[in-house]
Amino acid sequence: MRRPLTAPLPALVVPDGLRVRPWTPGVDEAVRVVPNDAFAGHWGSEPRTPEIWSHGRTMFAAPWSLVAFADATAEVAGYRLSGRYEHDWQDLGYSAGYTALLGVRRPWLRRGVGTALLAAVMDRYRAAGMPYAEDGVDTANPSGAHGLLASRGYEVVHGSTLVTIEL
Repeated sequence: MRRPLTAPLPALVVPDGLRVRPWTPGVDEAVRVVPNDAFAGHWGSEPRTPEIWSHGRTMFAAPWSLVAFADATAEVAGYRLSGRYEHDWQDLGYSAGYTALLGVRRPWLRRGVGTALLAAVMDRYRAAGMPYAEDGVDTANPSGAHGLLASRGYEVVHGSTLVTIEL
């Protein structure tokens, strides 16, 4: 899904009891375990070990990545890690900030954490001169990610269907 950043951005409303801060290497381990909780029971989701977490991050964009912390406990309530896929921009004909990973811990679901992180990251993408924000999401995902993005101006620009045969 993609959203033009030339359109007005949603207001950043951080839920009471939370602080949204930039990702830093010092919080990486605390962020790593969040998807293990947030996506437990989701089809195809496997726990992320430290080794799995550290692989495949060559396009990780730390300046565009954010973490929401609970004020009372300093626990990570949610995160939004971004990618900067510059090698694709020429072929695509545009540049964009890309949400690589988003997760919210179960106790913080439906409290505005994902919405706050989404608004904050779009502001960072725009400040960096990106004309678009993108996110790859499974429209059949029961987490509601597709609806959250659509309600904030993201539109489906392309899709794919995976067909499998069980042997």
